[in-house]
Amino acid sequence: TFEQSTEEEEEIYEVINLSKIKSHTPNLRVVNLYGVMFVDDTHVELLSYNCVHLECVALNFCIKVTGASLKVLLEKCKKIKTLLLHHCDLKDEHMMAVEWAATHVTELDITSTELSSACLDNVLGRIVSFQYLAVGYCDFFTD
Repeated sequence: TFEQSTEEEEEIYEVINLSKIKSHTPNLRVVNLYGVMFVDDTHVELLSYNCVHLECVALNFCIKVTGASLKVLLEKCKKIKTLLLHHCDLKDEHMMAVEWAATHVTELDITSTELSSACLDNVLGRIVSFQYLAVGYCDFFTD
C-alpha cells in the first residue's frame, strides 16, 4: 500500500507493506518501485525474503537505496534477470560484495550512479552474460 496525504493536511503518511506482498501475490515476478523516495535497503531486503520468484526489480530513482541489500536480494531471489538501479545512491563496497558470477542477471541499469571505475571493472567483469547494460551519465565509465 502507498498512501500520501493531501497538501492540506500537516502530516504525510507513507507506507509500503512489503511483508504482506507474498501472501497476496505469491507468484509475483516484477516489482517496480520507480521513484518511491522513501524506499531504502530495508524495503529491498524484505522483498528478498518475501518474493523469491522475482525476475525483475526496478528501483529507479529510489535515492535511499545504497545497494546494501543487493547481496541478499540476489542470493534469495535466484531468478532475477533484470536489475534497474538508475539514479540510486549505490556504494562501491556493496556492489563489489555481490557474487555476480553466481547470479542470472542479464540486464543492468546503473545510469547516473557514482560508482568508481574500479568498482565498474570489478562488477561488470563478473556478470557472465549481459543482454542489456545502461551506464549513461556515469563519469567513471571509460575505455
